[in-house]
Amino acid sequence: MAIGILILGNLIPLWSFTYFPSFDHPAHLLRQNILANYNNPQFDYNQHFVIQRLPVPNSLSDYIVVFLAQFIPLGVASKIFYSLLFVFFPLSLLYYLYAVRPGNCYLALSGCLFSYNYLLLIWGNENFCLSIPLFFIIYGYWWTHKDHLGAREYTLLSCLWSALYFSHILGFALLMLSIFFTSLIESRSLRKSALAVLPSSLGVIMYIWWNFHRGEYFDNPIIWNFKISDKLHSLREVFFFGEKIGFPPYLQFGMLLFLVCYSLLFLSFLVKGKREVTTRGILFNFFLLLLLVLLLPNWFILFGPDQRTLIVALFFGLPLLLIPSRTIKGIFAVFLVVFSLYYNVVIFGYFSRENQVLSEHKVVLDKIPPLQKLLPLVLPPYTFFPAYHRFFEYYHLEKGGINPFHATQPIFSVDYVKRPPSSGIYNFSVKDLSPTILSYYDFILVVGNKDDMLHQTLERMFLTNGYKLFYKYKIYTIFNRQ
Repeated sequence: MAIGILILGNLIPLWSFTYFPSFDHPAHLLRQNILANYNNPQFDYNQHFVIQRLPVPNSLSDYIVVFLAQFIPLGVASKIFYSLLFVFFPLSLLYYLYAVRPGNCYLALSGCLFSYNYLLLIWGNENFCLSIPLFFIIYGYWWTHKDHLGAREYTLLSCLWSALYFSHILGFALLMLSIFFTSLIESRSLRKSALAVLPSSLGVIMYIWWNFHRGEYFDNPIIWNFKISDKLHSLREVFFFGEKIGFPPYLQFGMLLFLVCYSLLFLSFLVKGKREVTTRGILFNFFLLLLLVLLLPNWFILFGPDQRTLIVALFFGLPLLLIPSRTIKGIFAVFLVVFSLYYNVVIFGYFSRENQVLSEHKVVLDKIPPLQKLLPLVLPPYTFFPAYHRFFEYYHLEKGGINPFHATQPIFSVDYVKRPPSSGIYNFSVKDLSPTILSYYDFILVVGNKDDMLHQTLERMFLTNGYKLFYKYKIYTIFNRQ
């Protein structure tokens, strides 16, 4: 009953407003619109983009939304996808807990609390967040049937593993490790452990094929950062500020309190429950995941795999939390419910504020005619505000055209035919704007305070290099090439 009410509560902010205010949501929507309207003459997508024919392991959300968009508008399809995510996140934890430790099913309420987590709400990491419920559904199903796996179970598991592969490769790899070592600890047999992860074979083959044939990343190198100071800072953000699990600053106190309770309950398990045969594999894998948090880099493409692994580890460890008293269980469950309801109110306010900003963006973008080559430049302090990060994608979503900062690379379902020349949307200097760049674009959109020295320098530069002032409103200035 409580979990159903909280799921409905999570859906209210989503369906009450037009825009989902995360960094990368506009980029996801644009890729999905390109896939859905690739040959639509209203757009010019097929001139600028190519659809990936390889099994790209970061694309499941795109294809789910595109499938739904065959029957309903794209924006509604995207909201249905998020709705499914908010439903299956806590339910997958419920299924996992019911399979491993039924007495801890009430802890699935934490899935409602963290449905609007930092990765989804701020960064917009749809596919990784989709991989979390898939992770726990597969693990729970395997745990339930591990002693009598037949052809039917292997077939279903193979399908689920393939879905997890297309969702996110990190979740896929973590699940392989978790199931393999759980089976190894319980059976003491390498053969049985290998058979336990056999359904993942198709995903492994697809990953090898994709990795062998994919192109190189464009100016987005993998940065393996193992500095102890950075690692400690990264974990400090998670444990003391809740930035990577919840949404700051509203969850700072609540996240810290939750983690304190979590730690105390885990210690109680180490004292009283560590000898339980049914949870030895869970305990080992929990520590294995924590070890990976320390070993994995804290910056990889867009977001640290160490922090993502920590999120998986915390949910994976829920069966290890031992509360012998029904009264204390009830108190902890009430805490999860009350704080989830409070969090929904906060999220509603956040959606309201960000949608006002995004609606203003839309008015400005509507001034630009269709099918243009657009160079967006976002200046500080707006650089990493969620409502400003990729708002310009809404122009291309409705009117086509191209800019150099689309989230389209060999790691996504859509890539450029030829990437346009660019300077860098956020971290750039005036000297980076070469004549080649300035001669390529039809329109330049600058977002920044007009009394800022960089803004004034850019304006003079554009006006003396073949552009004229097209539109100016508040912090927005649009130039078009004469």
